[in-house]
Amino acid sequence: MDLNSWAGSADLCYLFRYLASKVYRDIGRGRAVGLVPWETTFTDNLLLELATARPHEIFIRRFGADEESVLGADWLWWFHDQDGYVGLRVQAKRAHPETGHINLKQPAPRQPDVLQAEVLARRAQQDGVVGLYCLYTDHRPGPHGYAPCGPCPHGPLDHTQWGCALLLAETAARHGRAKRTFANAVLRDSWPWYHLVCRNYGDYNASVSVTQNLRILIGNLIVGEPTAVEQLNQDRLPWMSGRAPDDIVAAFAERSPALVARRPGVAGAVLLEVSDERRR
Repeated sequence: MDLNSWAGSADLCYLFRYLASKVYRDIGRGRAVGLVPWETTFTDNLLLELATARPHEIFIRRFGADEESVLGADWLWWFHDQDGYVGLRVQAKRAHPETGHINLKQPAPRQPDVLQAEVLARRAQQDGVVGLYCLYTDHRPGPHGYAPCGPCPHGPLDHTQWGCALLLAETAARHGRAKRTFANAVLRDSWPWYHLVCRNYGDYNASVSVTQNLRILIGNLIVGEPTAVEQLNQDRLPWMSGRAPDDIVAAFAERSPALVARRPGVAGAVLLEVSDERRR
């Protein structure tokens, strides 16, 4: 199935699955000729595909480039449906095409004793959202880590879904401090990114919305991370109660990503309107 077919499918999950599989295969193709794209290239291509495939549901704003954007700044992702809002602060990481390691030991800019993952977790906490890494790989989890990639209502158990995988920032920091960065080990604590938009819990045809499902996914990612569990209450994490900042609410209402305010260390914003997904 080509991109146009995936884009026209009723549920966003089909599109996310297609894109993850494409990243997985492009890494292998690139390795064969010594030309595996960088994180920023993969991210740009994914956002371009999302924005053009679903222009009435996905709205993207890129902020002006600065040093941090060049080095790899975060993207804000906000989801909205009839049950409220869920916010994420997302940073991309690519597994090294030769060694298979993911650079979770990377220090923050101008903070050599602080990991980039720790800064992502702190900034997300300050914003009242969840900090995640989106990992670009063509690896699979080690033993006992394969099940989360599927099956789901929109596709079979497919190892290429690990092309785009989600890792909690606090978990990334733990792996980085322990110098446990090989992709097969890191992916055991990750989930394929189609879980962002797939209602694969319970009666997905009728009762579970995208934002409800996202809260389940985030809860699964947070379990076992003491520093993250401490934040798991509605006062510290507004996404739990379905709230969003005023500029995000206005941007969804007006279908105008230009209304999203600039934030420190943020390269851009992705708004996904998923309120009609159950009726499509």
